[in-house]
Amino acid sequence: MSQSLWLRSALLPAVLAAGEVLTFLQWNPHWQCFLKDPGNCGLNARAALQSLLENEQVDFANIVEFEGGSVDPLPGWSMLERRCSEDLVTVLYNASRWQPSPVASSSGCMVGADRPFIVQEFESVLDGDKVVVVGSHFPHTQERQVLAEALRTVQEAGGAQQVVLLADTNQPSTRSSERIMRAIGIDDDTIFSTDLEPTCCFNSGFPAAYTFDRIASNFGQAMATQVLFDDMPPWARIGEFHKGIVGKLNVGSRQSKLVVV
Repeated sequence: MSQSLWLRSALLPAVLAAGEVLTFLQWNPHWQCFLKDPGNCGLNARAALQSLLENEQVDFANIVEFEGGSVDPLPGWSMLERRCSEDLVTVLYNASRWQPSPVASSSGCMVGADRPFIVQEFESVLDGDKVVVVGSHFPHTQERQVLAEALRTVQEAGGAQQVVLLADTNQPSTRSSERIMRAIGIDDDTIFSTDLEPTCCFNSGFPAAYTFDRIASNFGQAMATQVLFDDMPPWARIGEFHKGIVGKLNVGSRQSKLVVV
């Protein structure tokens, strides 16, 4: 993956200097990429995703509106999908590090038959630490009850209380990640979040207020942010294409259970 896709990586050494790091990817390339330009944008987006998963050592990814056929995961990767009407989210996980739990999972639509989410508990194959991953595509409105209830149910079933959110939240810069977390039932005093970067959208010119794609947690020591496609490649210049976000979370020794949303 070309280094021209990255921005603000200077913060990474300080964050990664001590402790274990979990790496998360949030990206919504949008349906136009695959249905209006499958031979250019679609093919390049698929290649970019595979390169990112491999080169950035990603643990979990939430990919929104990856249309025109299922994601083709790399060997050693697996995925979960949820569709609500024409909307689609795909949660990818590194199967060499994590295995799905049979006891705590949920999926659904946040608003009627629209805006999908996936909630799935995973367990580390190395040390048994638990992570519940939720990938979601929020509505522009404020309906959060269905997702909040699903998260509460999974937390009760699996026992983990620490949470990370990966979502296209469709929320502007005036709505903090702390406020977004509270809306789904996470009201901890300290929240670590990726920077509020204008990730939406190509056809809008990426206004400063359109900080839609977020990764946020109620645990850890520090979060570093990488913005993908900041130097927009020609193949990505279509429709509502979003820039992606990588969050690298220093979790210290990671001896307690985790929940990823």
